[in-house]
Amino acid sequence: MRERSQDMSLDRQPFLQGELLELRPLRADDFEALFRAAADPLIWEQHPESNRYQEETFGAFFKEALASGGALVALDRTTGHIIGSSRYHGYDAERGVVEIGWTFLARAYWGGRYNGEMKRLMLEHAYKSVKRVIFVIGPENRRSQRAVEKIGGVRAGATTDAHGQERVVYELTPALYAQREGRGTNTTEGEFMELGAFSVSLAVKNIEASKNFYEKLGFVIFAGNQSQNWLIMKNGDHVIGLFQGMFEKNILTFNPGWSQDAQPLGKFMDVRKLQRKLKERGISLLTEADEGSTGPASFMIADPDGNTILVDQHV
Repeated sequence: MRERSQDMSLDRQPFLQGELLELRPLRADDFEALFRAAADPLIWEQHPESNRYQEETFGAFFKEALASGGALVALDRTTGHIIGSSRYHGYDAERGVVEIGWTFLARAYWGGRYNGEMKRLMLEHAYKSVKRVIFVIGPENRRSQRAVEKIGGVRAGATTDAHGQERVVYELTPALYAQREGRGTNTTEGEFMELGAFSVSLAVKNIEASKNFYEKLGFVIFAGNQSQNWLIMKNGDHVIGLFQGMFEKNILTFNPGWSQDAQPLGKFMDVRKLQRKLKERGISLLTEADEGSTGPASFMIADPDGNTILVDQHV
């Protein structure tokens, strides 16, 4: 079968809408709202231009974005607030390639869910016109490199930017992206043990003090209710739970059926199958899921040092 021709010229400033985000072309009157989202030093700490949280530096970034003809702002569909931006750049119709970059989100929206939807909307739009999307990232910016790797990007080489600075190049084709979108499919007997999302549940003495401490480490509140003595906090893909007065020791938690940003996976290994496979491998269970049930269920085990592990499926 012949590959579908991609002869549609790429609109570099489309209007795109997802469940969480709306993307639209950047306008000159967006400066103040976008700068509010960007004025956080922790957003830029791994970026080559680490002072972009300062108004003068951000002003140059904004002016360049307007002139690029490919910049988009991201709006939270719930609040209508601008929460970040991204850009199409270097579109080459003959080679069938475009770069996606200059992407940032306010820290309250970190953790994969919003960034994932932004990338999905931009990639699906781009793949109507190109065969490859590239990402050019600073070599020290491991956060952005991990985000691109998470959606299937592969390292394709290195380059230098307009200022002579070294950059790492990642490439993502429709096939690689589709393959990664189907991750979590583990249904054969000899497969990898897919445990789902991972977090550490901490037994804390004072949830307010613990929250303040982890915020200083860059964690932000993701879910929970402090008045009920529990919070879920995230820093990138790293998740911790703060629980006051609910259990005595810290617990390692896995959530089959969830991505790391607590979104349901299309395919995954059911908690009851995980339980059976662990029994086959000689691991004793502290509590068990009902083998006759379906849907949400959990079981608990302990490692050789007595650390409790909870496998808790919510879907």
